Amino acid sequence: MMEMQDEGAVVSPVLKALVIGMGILIVLGTAGLVGVIIHRMSHPSTAGLSVVSAAVPGTPLLLSEPEGTRILSMTRMNDHLLAVQLTGGGADRVVLWDVTRNGVAGTLALSR
Repeated sequence: MMEMQDEGAVVSPVLKALVIGMGILIVLGTAGLVGVIIHRMSHPSTAGLSVVSAAVPGTPLLLSEPEGTRILSMTRMNDHLLAVQLTGGGADRVVLWDVTRNGVAGTLALSR
């Protein structure tokens, strides 16, 4: 009678090395992620506040646009410039707002 060998009993050395290598990568990746989270918590960024802090408190930011104009979105381009996407009241347009000068730096109008 022939003995049947369990095929799963013999693990190739290459497979064992791959499993150990992946385990090491998981541990290193987790440690790196925890390190980044701790670093960001202990050194908070103030870049998001710079656009707001550049405006003078109490001074309204006025954008002269026709009646019916709606703001679709606003995106900070850098510390001193906002891109404001407008619709209605004419052709759709993007207005670049200079926060330091409290005025329009440029306009891109899309013709209909």
